[in-house]
Amino acid sequence: MIWPYHTLIGTPGHNLTPALYEAIAHHSAARQAQPILINKGSVPRSEHYSIFEPEVKVDTLPHGGLDVVRLDEIATYDRVYIAGQAKSHCVLESVSSLMRYFENEPETIAKLNVLTDTMSSVAHPEINFEAIAQSTFDRFAEYGLKRTTTTEALKS
Repeated sequence: MIWPYHTLIGTPGHNLTPALYEAIAHHSAARQAQPILINKGSVPRSEHYSIFEPEVKVDTLPHGGLDVVRLDEIATYDRVYIAGQAKSHCVLESVSSLMRYFENEPETIAKLNVLTDTMSSVAHPEINFEAIAQSTFDRFAEYGLKRTTTTEALKS
């Protein structure tokens, strides 16, 4: 299913919220580290909910397959916080990509922390996307995925 056009590259909906970008810029300056900004959605034959892979793989196109370079980089971090808007789609599919890729690496999965207060599910009159997402996140938690909030994350 191809969704209606939204967050198109070059439109305000695609841009980072100014306050978030300011926080990224501040963090980058404080840590003297270049932020890594990843674009998705450049495979015209497929939806691209996950930041790591399109729904339909098109290996002949850049970004048409699984981004193992980025996934392997994530495995090197001590702690990973995951935030996003669409819990039931983009966040869920990104976490699903992580869980599939690291399924045999519980020590990497244990580093993953989903910020539950930064997202909401897509509202639909007939499909309970919230229940689907919640059930999947509950299953992932059984394998070590952590759920936290932005205020709890700041305490640790």
